[in-house]
Amino acid sequence: MLPLTAFFHILRCAVARRHLNLESSFDKLANTYYFIFIMSRNPRQTVTMRDIARESGLSQPTVSLVLNGRCGSVRICDKTRRHVLDTACRLGYTKNALATALKTGKSKIIGVVCLLGSYHVPGLLGAFLESLQKQGYLMKLFGIVSERDEEFESAVRQFSEQCVDGVVCISLKCRHFAIMRKLDAAGIPLLCLDFQQEVEGVAVVDSADFEGMHEMTSYLIKCGHRRIGHVSNYDPWNRDAILDGAVIRRQGYFAAMHDAGLAVDEHSLCLVSPLSAIDPADIAVLDKFHEEYAPTALACFSDVTALKVLQWAYTRGIKIPDDLSVTGFAGLSESALAAPALTTMAQPFAEMGTYAAESLIGMICGKNFRRRKFSSTLIERDSVKKIDHQHLEDQAKSKGAAS
Repeated sequence: MLPLTAFFHILRCAVARRHLNLESSFDKLANTYYFIFIMSRNPRQTVTMRDIARESGLSQPTVSLVLNGRCGSVRICDKTRRHVLDTACRLGYTKNALATALKTGKSKIIGVVCLLGSYHVPGLLGAFLESLQKQGYLMKLFGIVSERDEEFESAVRQFSEQCVDGVVCISLKCRHFAIMRKLDAAGIPLLCLDFQQEVEGVAVVDSADFEGMHEMTSYLIKCGHRRIGHVSNYDPWNRDAILDGAVIRRQGYFAAMHDAGLAVDEHSLCLVSPLSAIDPADIAVLDKFHEEYAPTALACFSDVTALKVLQWAYTRGIKIPDDLSVTGFAGLSESALAAPALTTMAQPFAEMGTYAAESLIGMICGKNFRRRKFSSTLIERDSVKKIDHQHLEDQAKSKGAAS
């Protein structure tokens, strides 16, 4: 017979699905019950804790404490711990994770929702996964391709059916947040990583984008630039609107220009495609922007956007940084390989991913979460030119006298 705790765990899953208005039936519940019953038996598992206790000459509770990593709860000396582990290894013992999940009501699985095409995701995800593994958790990745509502609805349904312990959403758009928050009804903790919106009661880990773009724009001003344009990305579903994640950075640009007493208007702003490849429409937009605004520097929303600007400048014979200075935002490895190497604001993706994993696990264990914003670091490279305004004024005067 399957333990009674297993039945209540399955019942909890069914209740969660009903709260989420998901399809449910007795047949599906019965199939799930039978599947977990078969898998929990794990016919490949021939060595039990009882076998290890008998072979090692120790009590089964002692063996259980060691193999489940709970030696800290009681005093078990290192010699005893090593003896148990050596015996388990010699007998070929492997832990039955499904049986443990049925007993504890915890799957030890974290769901992750992210846009697969985003260049910054690997930096966040790598550190996040490493932290999960150190604490015995597995990751189930749900990759978003087209950003349609149906994809997010599917993610919520799968995570709820599989009773993951928690979910993290990376770079979630505002319009999809309401869908993912349905996980609250299933009692599944939700954490948003790289999410710029202020939402009460929602766990968020992000970077200080406003401050970062303010610092980058101020840096260009200190380098002598006065006609500084801002190149950002439009929303793929509405080309006349700025991308959700770009709003905060644009505000940082506005604030820095205002603090320096420099005017900004719609002519100093430019929107290009969020895709990594530059297309004819982007080239036409940048051509018009450069002709009408005549900037000496461009503070770009991201490294990818800045790399597109560098490619456009190359096709137009515009020298970087002699004719035009360009900056990025992210600190991707590709930014250092550009020609010239790109000046950028480096976001601490590894630190953010690690903190997000530790925070989500803490939430699963009932701890309170504290929102945290990580500061970015300015990396000066070769794509920005310093302008000597006194030299320019002298040149203008000499040209006027000659004429």
